[in-house]
Amino acid sequence: MNELEDRIIKLESLTAFQDHLIEQLNDVIYKQQLEIDDINNQISAVKLMMKENSTQEEHRTLADEKPPHY
Repeated sequence: MNELEDRIIKLESLTAFQDHLIEQLNDVIYKQQLEIDDINNQISAVKLMMKENSTQEEHRTLADEKPPHY
């Protein structure tokens, strides 16, 4: 009976360790997803700024440009 109890205790200990490890991994994944979402938002903002700049560039005239000697 003692051997069986030892095996059960060992299994319970292993399960507790695995549960803790899974929680840690879940926290890391959650933080990484937040970072990915933030990066995606930044990329979207940059794309929008580039689109707005290219639209403004299309509407520029020669009068808006500096002469080459500046």
